[in-house]
Amino acid sequence: LLWPSQVAFAAAFWGLPLIGVWIAAGPGPWLLLPCGLALWGTAHTRLTGNRLRRVAVPGLPIRVAHLSDIHAGGLMHRAEVAALVRAVNAAEPDLVLITGDQLMPFSEADHGWLLDELKKLRAPVRMCAGNHDLPVLARLQAECAAAGMPMLVDAQEILEIRPGAGSGAGGDPVQIELTGVNFYWKKPGDRLTELLARLPPPPPDACRILLAHDPRAGVCAPPGRFDLVLSGHTHGGQLGLNMFGWPVSVLRIFGWRDQGMFVSEPDNPRPTRHFVHSGNWWMAMPPRMGVAPEIVLCQDDR
Repeated sequence: LLWPSQVAFAAAFWGLPLIGVWIAAGPGPWLLLPCGLALWGTAHTRLTGNRLRRVAVPGLPIRVAHLSDIHAGGLMHRAEVAALVRAVNAAEPDLVLITGDQLMPFSEADHGWLLDELKKLRAPVRMCAGNHDLPVLARLQAECAAAGMPMLVDAQEILEIRPGAGSGAGGDPVQIELTGVNFYWKKPGDRLTELLARLPPPPPDACRILLAHDPRAGVCAPPGRFDLVLSGHTHGGQLGLNMFGWPVSVLRIFGWRDQGMFVSEPDNPRPTRHFVHSGNWWMAMPPRMGVAPEIVLCQDDR
C-alpha cells in the first residue's frame, strides 16, 4: 500500500498551488497536472533510486562509499537494506562511511536486523550520529562498536586503509583521519569548533574526512582542515527537480547545501570538498518529491 499512498500524497502536494484555480473554476483538466507530476516523481524515485553515483574527489587516496539516512524501520525494510549492502559490496569500496539517521522513530527498540545486514559490508564501516539516533544514542553506539562498526560521536579515529584491498589489488596503506561530530539542533558550527579545539591535530600526511550529519556543521568546517566533509540530513532537499534533470531543491533557495558537491576555496591547493548525500530511505511520510536516493562512491578520477 505504500506506493499508492506515495502517489496520492504527492498529487495532493503538487495540487496545493492550484487550490485557488479550483476554487474559482473547479478542478477540471487542471487535475491532470498534479496527478502527472505525482506519477512521474514516484516512478523516477522507484526506477533510479539507490543507483551507484560516482563522485570525483581529486587526491582522495581510497574509494569511499557514502551512505546516509537509512532510517531503518517499518518503512525501510530488511530486504531493502540487504539490497543496499549488496550494491555497495559490488562497488568494492575501501571504506564505508554512514552519516547518521541509521534509525527511524518507533524503530529504536527493534533495529538489530539493521546491524546484522550492515555487518555484511566487506569494507570497514564507520558512522556518525543523526538526529533520529539521539533517543537511543548510547545504546546504539555500544551496539555498533560491538558489531565492529564504531560510531564516532564527537570523536576522532586514525585508520590505516590499504587501497584496493577489496578487489585483491591492495596498495600501500594510507592514513585516514576520521572525525565524527554529534548532531546538535543549536549552533552546530560552534560545537564543531569546540570539538576540533580539544582533538589532537591529524598526522601530517593523513587524508582528513569529517562526518557531520547536519550540513550546517559541514559548512562551518575550518578552511583547509578537512579534505572531504560528508553530510546527509536533507534527503536531497526533499522537494527537488532531479526528476527533470536539474539537481537542485527548494532548500538551496534558502541558502542550504541540499545535495551534491560544494567546494570551499576552489583556488586553494587543498580545498575543502563538502558532499551532501540525498539519503538511502525513500518511502512514506514525508515522501520525496522528485529526488531519488543514491549510493555514492567517492574516488580520485585522475
